[in-house]
Amino acid sequence: MLAALVIAVPASATSGNLNTYITGLTPAQNAVINIGGSPTFQVVSTCKGMGLQAYISRSDTVDGDGAFIAGDVQDQFPMPETSFSSGTYEGTPQGTWLQQAGQYYWQVRAVAQCEGDSSIPWASQPVFIQVIGQTTTSGTTDVTQQENGDLLTIAQARAAIGPAVLKAKRRSARGLKRTCTRRSSGSILAVVCSASWSDNKKYRYNGLWRMALNDDGTISATFNGRRALTSCIKKRQAKRKSVKGCYKKHTFTATVD
Repeated sequence: MLAALVIAVPASATSGNLNTYITGLTPAQNAVINIGGSPTFQVVSTCKGMGLQAYISRSDTVDGDGAFIAGDVQDQFPMPETSFSSGTYEGTPQGTWLQQAGQYYWQVRAVAQCEGDSSIPWASQPVFIQVIGQTTTSGTTDVTQQENGDLLTIAQARAAIGPAVLKAKRRSARGLKRTCTRRSSGSILAVVCSASWSDNKKYRYNGLWRMALNDDGTISATFNGRRALTSCIKKRQAKRKSVKGCYKKHTFTATVD
């Protein structure tokens, strides 16, 4: 049951509180996941037939729709109904955050007819979980140098995102927000950055960067995330609708000197 959850969706939220219809979930509040694990997430709900999606975030901060802030999202994955109209939904995360010890939050969201005649966005309240494993007290791998030279630093990775966007998209990354860590990269030689920005004209972006130092000193930057048309976002915001439908999967790479 969800009686222990106390984090409320903001009063101005235009989405419904999905916790009203959830009778059980796994992992529950304060659950611990072993690093490198592949846990099954489950939601049991009296609202049936939903196209449920799960989200993992570094923060419990939510927007006006009760959804995690895009720049904090580490993973998202579907949780389909296990059988027709069963009200039991299950899914397995695939993100690299499972390789990264730390504190996380998860929630589920859907556009569904949980009550009334019209479909509206629904979001559950954030649930606190932890990934634990063999790490330093800061949760990072303690390394100082790679075999063939200097290790790519966090500062270098942060600084390379802007030039990588400009090189790949021919537009500057406006309003760039990024958080970088050596954790969850899958290698001590790489840095992963969660970032969001816009080109101040047509698109907004959010997702993860993987940054690695090449032998010639250049930085290989790979973006794996989403982008949305600014016009779509503005139109939905004007109608007080969720903007998540505007975002589509988007990837690109660039090499930065």
